[in-house]
Amino acid sequence: LERNRRISWGVDAESVLFGFVGLFRPEKNLELLVRAFAAAAISNAKLVLVGDGSGRPALELLCRDLHLGEKVIFVGSVQDMPSHYAAFDVFVMSSLTEQMPMALVEAMACGLPVITTDVGDVADILGTAKPPEIIASGDLDGYSQSLRTLAAQAALRRSLGAKNRERCMKQYAFPRMAKEYGAVWRAAIERID
Repeated sequence: LERNRRISWGVDAESVLFGFVGLFRPEKNLELLVRAFAAAAISNAKLVLVGDGSGRPALELLCRDLHLGEKVIFVGSVQDMPSHYAAFDVFVMSSLTEQMPMALVEAMACGLPVITTDVGDVADILGTAKPPEIIASGDLDGYSQSLRTLAAQAALRRSLGAKNRERCMKQYAFPRMAKEYGAVWRAAIERID
């Protein structure tokens, strides 16, 4: 199914597909992502933006101004997220602010390597604070370098993706999360009594 999705986007097996999932809002700082992708100038890469929002027209204009043409694909809102994640080679985020972004956890559960800005809890979630996975917020050059690094190194993509899936299954599996949230709720109720 992911192969069909890639074909529908004009992405061949040799291309590296960077993918974002979320709302197109100012705090997602998608301008940084698009500018870093353009600056990276990776000949065999495409960027897929899954989602929608008020920032889409400005992003489409920016892509035209940067002459990205078919290198950036706007998918819109979708229901079938697993097949979209499965089509990506690398999950990307460029937010100015986050807490615990669910798209990040979903991407990790799908075994994807990640490039993200160092905001909120993302370093704790990923278990690292270093490039190529974590980039300082607003660091265009650093972000571009991380895109180039992961585009060029398939083995690194595979190892980071495997690490992310293992970490997600260990730290964020439903039984563990339910147990920990239950403990928090019980402690809160006991304080009230």
